[in-house]
Amino acid sequence: MTPIAVGDNSPIFPTPVKPGYLTTELDQDGETSRWRILYTYNTEDKYWLAVAVDLENMDYFGVITLGQLLLPLMILMPLMLAFLVWGVNNGLKPLKALADKINTRGPLQLDPVDNSETPREMQSVVTSLNQLLEEIRRGLENEKRFTSNAAHELKTTLAIIQTEIQRFQQVPGQGAAVNEFLSNLDVRINRASNTITQLLQLARLDASDHGEYVALDLKSLINEQIVDLADLACDRELELEIHGFDEPLWIKGNPDLLGVLFRNLVLNAFTYSSFAGEVCISLKSLNGSAEFVIANACQPLGEEEFKFVSTRFYRGNRSDVHGSGLGLSIVQRIAQLHQAPLEFSPWREGRGFKATVCIPL
Repeated sequence: MTPIAVGDNSPIFPTPVKPGYLTTELDQDGETSRWRILYTYNTEDKYWLAVAVDLENMDYFGVITLGQLLLPLMILMPLMLAFLVWGVNNGLKPLKALADKINTRGPLQLDPVDNSETPREMQSVVTSLNQLLEEIRRGLENEKRFTSNAAHELKTTLAIIQTEIQRFQQVPGQGAAVNEFLSNLDVRINRASNTITQLLQLARLDASDHGEYVALDLKSLINEQIVDLADLACDRELELEIHGFDEPLWIKGNPDLLGVLFRNLVLNAFTYSSFAGEVCISLKSLNGSAEFVIANACQPLGEEEFKFVSTRFYRGNRSDVHGSGLGLSIVQRIAQLHQAPLEFSPWREGRGFKATVCIPL
């Protein structure tokens, strides 16, 4: 078979026997290599067509071809990815701004969310959220109003009963048993009135705003509470040891709430201290905070008890002191509102109780 046309640098292929593939070794410029040949026969013009590839160079040409295909993609893909990330971030920027507005809100900040810059697709969501906030606000207002009214009615009723008991005690000719009964009843009514007052305080702390925080002298505020409760300390013959009240110590907080906090801590120490026991009170500036520590001698508390002393209605195992178990719960809530760490711990090798609160200056 005589070749009609041969490509440049192409070896002479063997005479075909049939159409199809043939793998063979060919000589080219004195070097032998393996070739893969495809034969096809043209029946009209009566000639064979052979196309072949050098197997030894096929991998090299494959890599070159793959590189030519991938190089543009390698250049374009980072650009396309960067553009995609930019587009997504830019598209989600209003949504992120909306999320930041909501995340920065406090638990009692129930005013409507501004949707002037909200994407059109999210405005219905913000509208529904504002409706929910309004319903929550009305619910809290109703709860606050109900709690205040109920507490007022209960306290008024208890005050009337207590007045009637005191009038009846003044009637001459009462027996000792009747007088004892009336005295015990008067104590219980007074205790119930105090419990209602503390429940009302907790309800207001949990479901309302907490007024304006102003600069105040912590030393003067705590002194007021100690003076108000001095009669209780005298009745129980307590030995007071007070440190750090020489100079004013200014902080920023709510004076009414902090007054309740320190009154409850002082009252707790005076009430639960051992009779004629020692109560130590100190106030100092420490690491950017005003550290107030009050400790009292008392019967030892178990390690588990310290975990529950601020739990609502927890009274401990003291049988000689009656309380509602709400005082330290109120203290803890007010400390949380002022972002003031509060810690309860043993004192004097376990034979005592110590409360430490650190209020940011």
